[in-house]
Amino acid sequence: AGDDLEYTSNFTYDGTALAITSSGNNSMLTLKSTDSDANAGPVMVFNRQSGSAADDDLGGALQFQMTDSDNTNEVLMGSITLRMEDETSSSKDSHFKIETMKGDTLKNLQIGATGATGLIGVDSCI
Repeated sequence: AGDDLEYTSNFTYDGTALAITSSGNNSMLTLKSTDSDANAGPVMVFNRQSGSAADDDLGGALQFQMTDSDNTNEVLMGSITLRMEDETSSSKDSHFKIETMKGDTLKNLQIGATGATGLIGVDSCI
């Protein structure tokens, strides 16, 4: 009830963070919408609530980590981050930064209201 969470040994929860662990390549989280309308769904919300919002605050991130070849270090191999460029109530601006690893360095593409900038090295398309 309320804040109770029933789980199996694949879940760990320390009161702040939830970890889901699997030894397979299966889907570990599914959001399912069964409505029949044409609206977007399911929806995942990243809600950053700050009492002191300011220009250049980060609004959330998806990070993709992998273990390196000697299986000892977790390495950030890519990320998608939202930055609020201008928080002025009448003129809000934001951009996404997409980072990927190339030659042991994170390279980025930034997409915002003024278009795409910072594209470094496009080797192939997926």
